[in-house]
Amino acid sequence: MIKLDKNLNGYQLEKKIAIATKWSFTTELIAKIIVPISNAILAHLLSPEAFGVVVTINMVISFTDVLTESGFGQFLIQHDFKDDIQYNNYIDVAFWCNFTVSVLLWLIIFFIRDSLASFVGSRGYGVPLIIACLSIQITSFSNIPIAILQKKLDYKSLFFNRISGSLTHLIISTFLALLDMGYWALILGTLFSHIVKAIVLITRSGWHPHMYFSLYDLKKMFNYNIWILLEAIAMWACLWGDIFIVSHTLGSYYTGIYKTAQTTVTGILSIVTASVNSIVFVTLSKYKNDMKKFRNCFYEYQKNLAIIVVPMGVGILVFRELITAVLLGTKWIEAAEFLGLWGLCMAMVATMGTFCREALRAKGFTKTSLLVQVLHFLFIIPMVIIGTSICFKVLIYMRSLAYLQSILLLHIFAKKKLGLSPLLIYKNTVWPAVCAIIMGMIGFILNQKGDNTLWLPFIKMFVCAIVYFLILVLSKEYRKQIIIMMKEHLRII
Repeated sequence: MIKLDKNLNGYQLEKKIAIATKWSFTTELIAKIIVPISNAILAHLLSPEAFGVVVTINMVISFTDVLTESGFGQFLIQHDFKDDIQYNNYIDVAFWCNFTVSVLLWLIIFFIRDSLASFVGSRGYGVPLIIACLSIQITSFSNIPIAILQKKLDYKSLFFNRISGSLTHLIISTFLALLDMGYWALILGTLFSHIVKAIVLITRSGWHPHMYFSLYDLKKMFNYNIWILLEAIAMWACLWGDIFIVSHTLGSYYTGIYKTAQTTVTGILSIVTASVNSIVFVTLSKYKNDMKKFRNCFYEYQKNLAIIVVPMGVGILVFRELITAVLLGTKWIEAAEFLGLWGLCMAMVATMGTFCREALRAKGFTKTSLLVQVLHFLFIIPMVIIGTSICFKVLIYMRSLAYLQSILLLHIFAKKKLGLSPLLIYKNTVWPAVCAIIMGMIGFILNQKGDNTLWLPFIKMFVCAIVYFLILVLSKEYRKQIIIMMKEHLRII
């Protein structure tokens, strides 16, 4: 039986959160080192067309994952249960719903595989689609253990889950790519990584399904989950709606270029953001009944994130061609411009917007979060349609600028619902942004000089990073913040 941590005092909870943060950071740091290495190897071995095919398949898988999970994990994390028995009953109901839906969805995909493949822009790839979608059943065994471990703040176990999955994907995909198996290398590598992660999660969580189901419990969960599910669908639409349009208008080549640039940027920035976002949601959920701690926690995390992520975004823009050449190879150089733009915009959204969404979700304002996603989607799609109708270059500029609109929406609703101050969020970001702009100007000047050696561009990046932190610590406030962060990171090491 999975037990609740209901008797923790304030000190014990804060200590547990600190330990969880360290493990989460360590997990993302190592995983995000492995993932870019894996992507770099595969990008050098495989063509953009192969990535384009897998992107459209992943569009289907990600949507089915949204329907399968249906918000049950968030319910288990956020809900206050009266005792261990009720908690375990809800866990079992959530699992059997997940598993049943996953089987039904796979059967539907099996029977309409060719039509569905054509619909998403990959005509003739029905068989790869149904093989890739086997991961739907596998991840149904992973969703519940992840929620259990997150609620317990057991990020040490989640560390083993992520690392084992990332290493499996690296080894299997690279091996198959060397055998010249094309898109099958990506599909089978992902499938085997899901299997390994499911085994690790079930083992580490100590949970296994029981033969229990209650329509009453399901109804109670569904009343809560329906808004989470709708929000997740809206988020999926924001992430994949543009891919659908690009795949149908510009073809597999530009779909591969477009999505791989986004994925590469996400892989770089999420070294920091993914480790923090997960902890922020769980921590804010713990403090949802104490608004003073809730807001203080929010601003502290947001300030720390700005120090690291803002210069990363500027650095990606300035050194976009180097990053593209190193991580993807020279045949992907057309992705460099979008990679740079997306890196800057994603850093801005991650610093000033994403935490507001996590705060709304943690406080239970799922309807508000859903509204934000819908409004953002309605803004993105016309921009993408106009961009693709002109050319790829216009598309990447319009899509990048459209991404920033979510910041304004999130600030409006976070202020109204939670009393979070947009001015304080901007204040926490201004000085890191000023330092990053100066760093970027120096990087731009250095890039005008001829590169006579392979290692000189990396020296330039290092110089820019040193310049950024030297300017940053001129502020007494941020000097103290850096010292605190360094102490925490040394503890992690």
